[in-house]
Amino acid sequence: MPLLQSRERLQVFLFGTRLAHATRALRERDPDVAIAALAEFNRRWARRVLAGCATVLHVTDGLDHEGMFVLDVEMQRLSRFAHRLV
Repeated sequence: MPLLQSRERLQVFLFGTRLAHATRALRERDPDVAIAALAEFNRRWARRVLAGCATVLHVTDGLDHEGMFVLDVEMQRLSRFAHRLV
């Protein structure tokens, strides 16, 4: 179930040094796409942007999926780069 399925009026924005409108991306229904996005972030960005004191807030609906091993691997990889994973 996508994060925004039950809250049609919810809008999601992410911000750091710039603002990003993330509502459309969170409507994705395929858990494989979500895991692939996490894997891409880990490969391309985690080492560069999480080094030091970054705290990562990971929000999920549980991602009930047959490939939970893949998610576990990616979350472990993410936790190695983050100062704190919530």
